[in-house]
Amino acid sequence: MLRFTAISIIPILLSVRIASGQITENCTLLAQTEGPCYSTAIDQSTTIIGAGAVVSILDIGNPAQPQVLSSLPQPGYVTSVAVRDSLLCVAADGAGLQLIDISEHTSPLQLGSLALSGNISSITINADMAHVTVTYGGLYLIDITDPTAPAVLSFYHTPGNAGDVAARDTIVCVADGDAGLRLFNVSNPFHPQDLGGYSTPGTARGVVIEHNTALVADGSGGLRAIDITDPENMQELDFVATPAPANEVAVNDGVAYVWLQGSGCSMYEISEPDDLQELGVYATPLNINDLAVSGSVLALAADDDGLRLIDVSNPAAPEEIGFHEVSGNNYGLIRVDNIVYLASGDDGLHLVDISDPALPQTVGSLDTPGYAKSVAVSGNIACVADGVEGLRIIDISDSYAPVETGSLPTPGLAQGVAVVDGLAYVASGHNGLRIIDISDPATPVELGNCDTPGMAYGVAVNDSIAALADFNSGLHLFDISDPENPFILGTWDTDGSAKFVTLRDTLAYVADFHNGLCLIDIGDPEEPVQIGRFPTISSSRGVDVNETIVYMADAEAGLRVLDCSYPDEIVELGYCDTPGMSYSTVVDGPLAYVANGYAGLSVVRFNGVPPQIVITAFVTHVQLSWDPEVATSWNVYRLSDPYEVISAENLLATVNSSSYSDYDAYESQQAWYRVTAVAGE
Repeated sequence: MLRFTAISIIPILLSVRIASGQITENCTLLAQTEGPCYSTAIDQSTTIIGAGAVVSILDIGNPAQPQVLSSLPQPGYVTSVAVRDSLLCVAADGAGLQLIDISEHTSPLQLGSLALSGNISSITINADMAHVTVTYGGLYLIDITDPTAPAVLSFYHTPGNAGDVAARDTIVCVADGDAGLRLFNVSNPFHPQDLGGYSTPGTARGVVIEHNTALVADGSGGLRAIDITDPENMQELDFVATPAPANEVAVNDGVAYVWLQGSGCSMYEISEPDDLQELGVYATPLNINDLAVSGSVLALAADDDGLRLIDVSNPAAPEEIGFHEVSGNNYGLIRVDNIVYLASGDDGLHLVDISDPALPQTVGSLDTPGYAKSVAVSGNIACVADGVEGLRIIDISDSYAPVETGSLPTPGLAQGVAVVDGLAYVASGHNGLRIIDISDPATPVELGNCDTPGMAYGVAVNDSIAALADFNSGLHLFDISDPENPFILGTWDTDGSAKFVTLRDTLAYVADFHNGLCLIDIGDPEEPVQIGRFPTISSSRGVDVNETIVYMADAEAGLRVLDCSYPDEIVELGYCDTPGMSYSTVVDGPLAYVANGYAGLSVVRFNGVPPQIVITAFVTHVQLSWDPEVATSWNVYRLSDPYEVISAENLLATVNSSSYSDYDAYESQQAWYRVTAVAGE
């Protein structure tokens, strides 16, 4: 519980108490970098992409050099985007429909949102209505006349797995999986009329409407052209047996662009829909999630290969002319000066400039041959623990162009790394600790090693002590005074599975997976002893420390901020439910940088230790006062019990002073109070 002080309590029936528990408004998400590219749309000379849990607007006036104009964090992975005029509709996985004003491309404004049942498959906008399909659900018709307050007009459950959606006037087409193509008349949006379906031989996944023809990307059924002039008597005009399953289709200027699973994009002449003719193929092994086309530019949302821009002015000879890079599955990170170095799984090492923490920008990258799990930096050298490919040594003197200078295989999976005084300490999976001399980065040499009984995940070094997080066998402490002959001094078998460790003075902070955070006194490394623990909500993966404040990366539960001033009474001060899976974090003052797996890098500001509240209870009112150090604006809550979640319903007031008088408290009432800094300060 938080350590508040109550004074001058007058002996009346009114009981005044301090609320304890989570401070849900004590962190602010300042920025979020892009993750894998799932969706894209083109609006004139700009491309909008859904990249991880971010929607970004890029200027593609010069497609050879796309420029990010803005990025806006979203409450979930962005799986679909649609744009009409200055309104952008976004599908945020698990958070429904988001509406954004993009009239100013450099400063998009979140307008409203709408929670929907199910995961959104696709969105299209027609006049003041959004048509939204949900997986294994059906079709929503949503009024977006007032984008700050979107409202569901109706829902129709389709018989198949609703995928792509397209609209023309009052006709809506849904690619309904195994149920084929479905048509609706939405002239009365409160009661859409099912006009019937057309059974396709494959699995209908994508659809567009061109004049009176529906073009269906039909999975193994290829591309189908269906006449929908008479919805009750639809006829197939032609089809193409594509060489790979057809997953998505887009149309521009008489040409259909069909995304073929695992093999690229085929282009077809559709001016005569009863005679489809192939014009060309853009072959690529990249994993394509979505496509959009405008003029001579085809945009491909290529998962963790980012946005690819293809010149299709000559469909017979398409070629890539530009790309926008995104990070992959971010696991480990370290901050040095104004650069955050991210170990990004299959995508190797990424360098992110955080000169302005609110606008982090990826400036360089290097794709390592393995699976980058951890990174450590010393001078102009970055060491990457690269899974089966061992230790990779990278020259980072030019942040825009990192270059590998050397490498050394390790006998196990290189999972974690620390670097001190020209030595790299590698947590090497089932092969314990390896100590490697990197004084000559071109020819690293192993000096010594020591096996452990578990699976070595994380390593930290302090003077002549190395600490190894050894999963099911807990924490091991090594004497490394002789790097050629390291040996185990002591062990503490944690109750969970040790994934990560950091050292401060004589304390080891261990991310113990489902067991949460463990504080272990290593003052006597031969007899380590646990002195504190804080349970996790999800699974503790990483930890960093700033004085007595501990920041814990808690997987699906995001970043947790803990006060460890009293190890036997650890208190949660705040949290930020970052998108994705929080794997690790590093701290710089009030800022925490969090590696969130496929959701990219989050920049979170901790708004400070909550103020100590002084309470004076009078017969007529309760007087609250607190130290105004942290902020200038405050939310004051009165709760009915100490575990009640703070919300708009129990908010008493927002004040710009460090005191408040509650005149509505009454005799015989028990009340708990909580004061939090206004989010964003």
